[in-house]
Amino acid sequence: MGLTTSLFAVDLTELKNCVGSKDPKVIESLVPKSKRKANPSKLVVKIDLAGNIAIGGIPADEKELLAEMVRPRWYNKEMVVINSSGKKLNHWTPQQLRVNRLIEVQYGTTKLSCLDWSWDWSEENDELSDEQAALELVMARFSKKDECNEYGYGLQLLCKKMGKRLGSIDGELSESVQWKTKLSKERSPVKLPAYDGFPSVSFMTVNEARAEWEKFSQDKSDPSEKWVKAQRARFLKLLQAAAKAEKDVVAFCY
Repeated sequence: MGLTTSLFAVDLTELKNCVGSKDPKVIESLVPKSKRKANPSKLVVKIDLAGNIAIGGIPADEKELLAEMVRPRWYNKEMVVINSSGKKLNHWTPQQLRVNRLIEVQYGTTKLSCLDWSWDWSEENDELSDEQAALELVMARFSKKDECNEYGYGLQLLCKKMGKRLGSIDGELSESVQWKTKLSKERSPVKLPAYDGFPSVSFMTVNEARAEWEKFSQDKSDPSEKWVKAQRARFLKLLQAAAKAEKDVVAFCY
């Protein structure tokens, strides 16, 4: 199967501000409904091996967890803390230990009826999904250091959520359109953990997109391959769409 380069029209400032923002609305939009485990009769908290917290399926930080525990809605309700199980059975990681100790201290100040501990033996979180990768970008987390390329796909999902997919070009841009476009150079608009392979990420500002559209529209060269001509026409159309929408462009090749 050949490569494809997908282009998205986004506001780079909004995208950069979103990453690490812990924005509740963005987080909720990224959590699949099947993962939301709202239970009005119990406060359910899950802690993974890296010490990352989820309350009712929604990612949270330590400050949010401690605040949640003392909310009036949990008066005389049960709290269930579920720790992911690692290689050592029934053994907390140092990161989990820190969070669990915070919970124990805070519990004494709450009006919860009881505090139960349990283990999660499932393996459903072994692989990082696009949604989880996007969530971790918003939460400023990188829990899967052996799957760093997934954060590239997570960034693409954020671009889809926050902007609009312009369309795609067959192959890598440098070969498809045979122009020296800024999108041929790998560079991410936000900081991602280093990785090899796909997706390769690039971006350009709306002013750069407009400038390239004007420049390449005047190109009178006539490539012999009909395929290149078609890709050039397609690329110009996508650049023009971004310029008219006053949006920046982020590209993903895979």
